[in-house]
Amino acid sequence: MSPAIRKLEDVTPEFLSQALRATVTSYSSERIGTGLVGECHRISLDYAPCATEGPASVVIKLAASDPASRKTGWQGKLYEHEARFYSEVAPGLNAPSIPKCYHASVNKDDGTFDLLLEDIHPASVGNELTGATLEQARSALTELAKLQKSCTRSTAPEWLKETVPLSQAFMQQIWAMFVNTYQDAVKAEHRHVCERFLAVYDDYRTRQSRDPTTLSAFIHGDFRLDNMLFNYSPERPFIVVDWQIFAGDLSSDLLRQYYDALGPDQPFTFEECQEGVRRQSFLGLPMAFMCPVILGRTERGDDMFILMLGRLVQQILDLDALATLPEPRIPEPLQPDPKDETSHPPGKDPLHNESWYFDVADTKQGIGLWIRLGLTPDQPGSWYTAVSVQDDLTINTDRINATHTVESPLARYRVSLTGHGESFDDPAALLRAETCGKPVSVEVDLTWHTSGIPYQWRVATRYEIPCTVTGTIKIGDEVTTISHAVGQRDHSWGPRDWWDADWAWTAFHLDDGTHLHGVDFRPKGSPRLGIGYIQGKDVPIADLTDAVITEVDEEHLIREAEVTYSFPGGEDVVLHVKPLGFGPLRLVAVDGRVSYLPRCFAEVAEYVQVWKLVRWLLDPTTDEHATSPKGQPYKAPKYNGPDTILP
Repeated sequence: MSPAIRKLEDVTPEFLSQALRATVTSYSSERIGTGLVGECHRISLDYAPCATEGPASVVIKLAASDPASRKTGWQGKLYEHEARFYSEVAPGLNAPSIPKCYHASVNKDDGTFDLLLEDIHPASVGNELTGATLEQARSALTELAKLQKSCTRSTAPEWLKETVPLSQAFMQQIWAMFVNTYQDAVKAEHRHVCERFLAVYDDYRTRQSRDPTTLSAFIHGDFRLDNMLFNYSPERPFIVVDWQIFAGDLSSDLLRQYYDALGPDQPFTFEECQEGVRRQSFLGLPMAFMCPVILGRTERGDDMFILMLGRLVQQILDLDALATLPEPRIPEPLQPDPKDETSHPPGKDPLHNESWYFDVADTKQGIGLWIRLGLTPDQPGSWYTAVSVQDDLTINTDRINATHTVESPLARYRVSLTGHGESFDDPAALLRAETCGKPVSVEVDLTWHTSGIPYQWRVATRYEIPCTVTGTIKIGDEVTTISHAVGQRDHSWGPRDWWDADWAWTAFHLDDGTHLHGVDFRPKGSPRLGIGYIQGKDVPIADLTDAVITEVDEEHLIREAEVTYSFPGGEDVVLHVKPLGFGPLRLVAVDGRVSYLPRCFAEVAEYVQVWKLVRWLLDPTTDEHATSPKGQPYKAPKYNGPDTILP
């Protein structure tokens, strides 16, 4: 693909001439449409005298200017899918219902995207709010059948199979955000149907993917009236735009008109077609409640999505589709594969990161330590420079020599480290770029022994393991022996932008043997997500349904916090957190963005009984000028506390 156009001002007569293969001397433009993920402009063209004849006007579609909507289109691969549909799929379909495309390009690194399309003017645009006429519905389904009939004869391209399905936990969080936003506009029957569906979302998706009667074809992704044009010409009575394609179930769009348009010799009967519509009538629900949460809101959009939700719910009730859902159950927590203890091939994303975290806290001796090995293959350097040697990872720099050894996968991991560090009397000094500490030698030889059940995240390639830790820590001439102290380790790999979101991360170990891990993830422009586990004598292990962390910070350091863990079938665990020691980090991105990681180890008190908590608590802030969750600006650093030593 040629370079993508970022904004309308980047469009030049030269670009248009090359795309249209005709000499364009000038152009004028006007904004058209009300799209949320993309912006469309009609471009009226002037050609050089005697130039090859070209269209009087074209339409250019660009990425949204709204940051939240643009991020959704980019990270959700909507821009990539649409550009590749027009450049790679549409030419082989030879379908008059698809507009001609003169240029399609996307930059997967930053979401820049453009489509230069045939101007379907003066066709009549459908209106989702007013609904379709019977003639429009018949036209849309007939042309859809023709398109998907040709698609069933081909194999979906590999890039289309890369779409990662959203998890049940994430969908439930988005639904909660939707209900909180629209409140009384969400009727009781809306809640009943959506919550019943989301309670079995993972099982429903698995069952659909394994159903041997399901045929695969391209799904438009947003096949609604606002993206349909009618009565352009007798030869082209229907045209559809905004192809956010996915590979999915053919029967999601079925109606009698659709079935008849498929022609004879279909591999399923009309009755099977009807049952497919019934079983898959839920597939439109996520579009109705996700979009207003993750995209920029408009008054028309609010009306449209509430109306869309109501129509879908009514269809589900009319078809008695709830009876087709699996019974709700509490899913078994996932466990990691022992093979994942070692490193993984890097992905294509420039922010691909693979990290290993190791934490230990010994409250009796008043010492805590954390170590992180972070590999960033597409960035200038890593947080350690690492070389894989069989199952070991060896790190050598001019300041650090470290060896990370998987002694027994998911059971025992050893870290040995020698190097030169800096000692600070004021932990907040670590967050000031100009500050240097006192030179000090550091030696670490610690082994993390698994003390609970390893836990694999559902929403990301990451796992967490509760541990006990033994070994020695030597700072200068002082040696501290660690014996069965509590600890935690985790391993994460995939695209990670540490500067694009806020989050609070915890892992607590209580005196009664309970292990708790929770993350309160707060992406910008998207709904928050709570994730983690609880495990102990009363609950062998269970996924959390939420983890809510409210922290009070000062000078980018956590002063106190309250953590609420929710899990199925039990009362919330609410802990008050009191930090004991700080080991913060100031992290600067290649582009200059700054993230503060105010890590600390702490103890906690529960409202009835005092329990010891020892674990690093992490709540990064992604901007030097960011505000706290309560909207208060951060204050200038002031702190007098125990020494903090960072290798």
